[in-house]
Amino acid sequence: MGSISIATDEKPSEYLRLFGNRARFTRHEYSSLRGVETVTYSNSKGSFQFSGYDKIKEVVRKHKGIPIGFDSSNVLRLEYKIVRRRGIKAKFHRDLTAYDLFNPAIYQKLQSLFLEAYRTIPKFGRQFYIDTSENITPKKWDEIQAEQYRHSFPDEYRDLLQSLRESGAISDKSVERIRATERKQERGYRLVDSSCLIIELDEQVGKMMQL
Repeated sequence: MGSISIATDEKPSEYLRLFGNRARFTRHEYSSLRGVETVTYSNSKGSFQFSGYDKIKEVVRKHKGIPIGFDSSNVLRLEYKIVRRRGIKAKFHRDLTAYDLFNPAIYQKLQSLFLEAYRTIPKFGRQFYIDTSENITPKKWDEIQAEQYRHSFPDEYRDLLQSLRESGAISDKSVERIRATERKQERGYRLVDSSCLIIELDEQVGKMMQL
Protein backbone atom coordinates (compact mmCIF):
# COMPACT_ATOMS: atom_id res chain seq x y z
CA MET A 1 0.00 0.00 0.00
CA GLY A 2 1.14 3.53 -0.73
CA SER A 3 -0.40 6.48 1.10
CA ILE A 4 0.13 10.14 1.96
CA SER A 5 -1.67 12.71 4.09
CA ILE A 6 -1.82 16.25 2.69
CA ALA A 7 -2.59 19.44 4.61
CA THR A 8 -4.84 21.31 2.17
CA ASP A 9 -5.86 24.96 1.95
CA GLU A 10 -9.54 24.08 1.57
CA LYS A 11 -11.70 21.29 2.99
CA PRO A 12 -10.94 17.85 1.46
CA SER A 13 -14.49 17.68 0.07
CA GLU A 14 -13.65 20.55 -2.32
CA TYR A 15 -10.88 18.45 -3.88
CA LEU A 16 -12.66 15.10 -3.83
CA ARG A 17 -15.69 16.47 -5.68
CA LEU A 18 -13.36 17.21 -8.61
CA PHE A 19 -12.26 13.57 -8.96
CA GLY A 20 -13.92 12.10 -12.06
CA ASN A 21 -14.38 8.57 -13.42
CA ARG A 22 -11.23 6.56 -14.02
CA ALA A 23 -11.17 4.22 -17.02
CA ARG A 24 -11.82 0.53 -16.15
CA PHE A 25 -12.47 1.41 -12.51
CA THR A 26 -15.72 1.94 -10.62
CA ARG A 27 -16.03 5.18 -8.66
CA HIS A 28 -17.70 4.95 -5.24
CA GLU A 29 -18.57 8.12 -3.37
CA TYR A 30 -19.70 8.68 0.19
CA SER A 31 -21.18 12.10 0.88
CA SER A 32 -22.84 13.80 3.83
CA LEU A 33 -24.62 17.12 4.15
CA ARG A 34 -21.20 18.73 4.53
CA GLY A 35 -19.97 17.41 1.18
CA VAL A 36 -17.93 14.52 -0.21
CA GLU A 37 -16.10 12.62 2.53
CA THR A 38 -14.68 9.63 0.61
CA VAL A 39 -14.06 8.68 -3.01
CA THR A 40 -12.83 5.15 -3.80
CA TYR A 41 -11.90 3.55 -7.12
CA SER A 42 -11.82 -0.22 -7.52
CA ASN A 43 -11.32 -2.49 -10.51
CA SER A 44 -13.81 -5.19 -11.50
CA LYS A 45 -11.94 -7.97 -9.67
CA GLY A 46 -11.39 -5.88 -6.55
CA SER A 47 -7.62 -6.35 -6.66
CA PHE A 48 -6.71 -2.66 -6.74
CA GLN A 49 -8.14 0.36 -4.97
CA PHE A 50 -7.36 4.04 -4.78
CA SER A 51 -9.08 6.15 -2.13
CA GLY A 52 -9.21 9.75 -1.05
CA TYR A 53 -10.91 10.77 2.17
CA ASP A 54 -11.16 13.42 4.85
CA LYS A 55 -8.63 12.31 7.48
CA ILE A 56 -9.95 14.63 10.19
CA LYS A 57 -13.48 13.23 9.85
CA GLU A 58 -12.05 9.73 10.23
CA VAL A 59 -10.22 10.78 13.41
CA VAL A 60 -13.42 12.37 14.76
CA ARG A 61 -15.38 9.15 14.20
CA LYS A 62 -12.75 7.07 15.99
CA HIS A 63 -12.23 9.41 18.93
CA LYS A 64 -15.82 10.72 19.17
CA GLY A 65 -14.62 14.29 18.86
CA ILE A 66 -11.94 16.55 17.40
CA PRO A 67 -8.54 16.14 19.10
CA ILE A 68 -6.89 19.30 20.47
CA GLY A 69 -5.01 21.13 17.75
CA PHE A 70 -6.96 19.59 14.87
CA ASP A 71 -10.14 21.67 15.03
CA SER A 72 -9.09 23.98 12.17
CA SER A 73 -7.11 21.45 10.13
CA ASN A 74 -7.83 20.22 6.62
CA VAL A 75 -6.12 16.91 5.86
CA LEU A 76 -6.74 14.87 2.72
CA ARG A 77 -5.64 11.24 2.85
CA LEU A 78 -4.80 9.45 -0.41
CA GLU A 79 -4.24 5.69 -0.45
CA TYR A 80 -3.33 3.10 -3.08
CA LYS A 81 -4.04 -0.51 -2.11
CA ILE A 82 -3.38 -3.90 -3.63
CA VAL A 83 -6.16 -5.84 -1.98
CA ARG A 84 -5.78 -9.39 -3.26
CA ARG A 85 -2.91 -11.81 -3.75
CA ARG A 86 -3.56 -11.93 -7.49
CA GLY A 87 -3.05 -8.17 -7.56
CA ILE A 88 0.32 -8.45 -5.81
CA LYS A 89 1.46 -11.10 -8.27
CA ALA A 90 0.22 -9.04 -11.21
CA LYS A 91 2.34 -6.05 -10.15
CA PHE A 92 5.38 -7.75 -8.59
CA HIS A 93 5.27 -11.21 -10.26
CA ARG A 94 5.58 -12.92 -6.85
CA ASP A 95 4.22 -12.85 -3.32
CA LEU A 96 5.53 -10.19 -0.95
CA THR A 97 6.45 -10.45 2.71
CA ALA A 98 6.45 -7.75 5.39
CA TYR A 99 10.24 -7.50 5.01
CA ASP A 100 9.85 -6.60 1.34
CA LEU A 101 8.34 -3.27 2.37
CA PHE A 102 11.81 -2.23 3.60
CA ASN A 103 13.27 -2.98 0.16
CA PRO A 104 13.93 0.36 -1.63
CA ALA A 105 13.04 -1.14 -5.01
CA ILE A 106 9.68 -2.39 -3.72
CA TYR A 107 8.98 0.97 -2.05
CA GLN A 108 9.77 2.86 -5.28
CA LYS A 109 7.49 0.52 -7.21
CA LEU A 110 4.64 1.27 -4.78
CA GLN A 111 5.31 4.99 -5.20
CA SER A 112 5.09 4.61 -8.98
CA LEU A 113 1.83 2.65 -8.72
CA PHE A 114 0.40 5.31 -6.39
CA LEU A 115 1.31 8.13 -8.78
CA GLU A 116 -0.02 6.25 -11.80
CA ALA A 117 -3.36 5.70 -10.06
CA TYR A 118 -3.58 9.35 -8.95
CA ARG A 119 -2.59 10.83 -12.31
CA THR A 120 -4.98 8.67 -14.35
CA ILE A 121 -8.00 9.98 -12.45
CA PRO A 122 -9.61 12.70 -14.60
CA LYS A 123 -10.01 15.94 -12.66
CA PHE A 124 -12.88 18.39 -13.06
CA GLY A 125 -12.71 22.18 -12.80
CA ARG A 126 -10.73 22.87 -15.96
CA GLN A 127 -11.16 25.80 -18.31
CA PHE A 128 -11.01 25.25 -22.05
CA TYR A 129 -9.24 27.19 -24.77
CA ILE A 130 -11.41 27.92 -27.81
CA ASP A 131 -9.41 28.25 -31.02
CA THR A 132 -11.07 31.21 -32.74
CA SER A 133 -9.01 30.64 -35.90
CA GLU A 134 -11.32 27.72 -36.66
CA ASN A 135 -14.95 27.96 -37.66
CA ILE A 136 -17.14 27.13 -34.65
CA THR A 137 -20.11 25.17 -35.97
CA PRO A 138 -23.34 24.75 -33.96
CA LYS A 139 -22.32 21.15 -33.24
CA LYS A 140 -18.89 22.27 -32.03
CA TRP A 141 -20.50 24.96 -29.88
CA ASP A 142 -22.76 22.39 -28.23
CA GLU A 143 -19.72 20.22 -27.48
CA ILE A 144 -17.82 23.15 -25.94
CA GLN A 145 -20.79 24.11 -23.75
CA ALA A 146 -21.32 20.52 -22.60
CA GLU A 147 -17.65 20.03 -21.74
CA GLN A 148 -17.46 23.34 -19.88
CA TYR A 149 -20.61 22.50 -17.91
CA ARG A 150 -19.16 19.10 -16.97
CA HIS A 151 -16.07 20.72 -15.50
CA SER A 152 -17.75 23.73 -13.90
CA PHE A 153 -20.56 21.78 -12.23
CA PRO A 154 -19.25 18.25 -11.56
CA ASP A 155 -21.77 17.44 -8.81
CA GLU A 156 -24.77 18.44 -10.92
CA TYR A 157 -23.34 16.59 -13.92
CA ARG A 158 -22.87 13.35 -11.96
CA ASP A 159 -26.30 13.65 -10.32
CA LEU A 160 -28.03 14.13 -13.67
CA LEU A 161 -26.27 11.18 -15.27
CA GLN A 162 -27.00 8.97 -12.27
CA SER A 163 -30.69 9.90 -12.15
CA LEU A 164 -31.09 9.14 -15.86
CA ARG A 165 -29.28 5.84 -15.35
CA GLU A 166 -31.49 4.86 -12.42
CA SER A 167 -34.66 5.75 -14.33
CA GLY A 168 -33.61 3.53 -17.23
CA ALA A 169 -33.39 6.44 -19.66
CA ILE A 170 -29.67 5.69 -20.15
CA SER A 171 -28.39 2.12 -20.24
CA ASP A 172 -25.16 0.95 -18.60
CA LYS A 173 -23.70 0.46 -22.07
CA SER A 174 -24.55 4.04 -22.99
CA VAL A 175 -22.91 5.27 -19.79
CA GLU A 176 -19.72 3.43 -20.80
CA ARG A 177 -19.85 5.14 -24.20
CA ILE A 178 -20.47 8.55 -22.61
CA ARG A 179 -17.43 8.13 -20.38
CA ALA A 180 -15.31 7.02 -23.33
CA THR A 181 -16.46 10.15 -25.17
CA GLU A 182 -15.53 12.29 -22.16
CA ARG A 183 -11.98 10.92 -22.20
CA LYS A 184 -11.72 11.49 -25.95
CA GLN A 185 -12.98 15.07 -25.65
CA GLU A 186 -10.48 15.89 -22.91
CA ARG A 187 -7.66 14.75 -25.19
CA GLY A 188 -9.12 16.74 -28.08
CA TYR A 189 -9.42 20.10 -26.31
CA ARG A 190 -6.53 22.36 -25.47
CA LEU A 191 -6.67 23.14 -21.77
CA VAL A 192 -5.86 26.61 -20.52
CA ASP A 193 -5.53 25.62 -16.90
CA SER A 194 -6.58 23.10 -14.30
CA SER A 195 -8.59 24.06 -11.26
CA CYS A 196 -6.44 25.98 -8.75
CA LEU A 197 -7.34 23.27 -6.23
CA ILE A 198 -6.04 20.52 -8.51
CA ILE A 199 -2.88 22.50 -9.24
CA GLU A 200 -2.30 22.77 -5.48
CA LEU A 201 -2.97 19.06 -5.00
CA ASP A 202 -0.72 17.99 -7.89
CA GLU A 203 2.14 20.03 -6.46
CA GLN A 204 1.66 18.60 -2.97
CA VAL A 205 1.52 15.01 -4.24
CA GLY A 206 4.65 15.54 -6.35
CA LYS A 207 6.62 16.96 -3.43
CA MET A 208 5.59 14.27 -0.99
CA MET A 209 6.27 11.40 -3.39
CA GLN A 210 9.57 13.02 -4.48
CA LEU A 211 9.23 11.75 -8.04
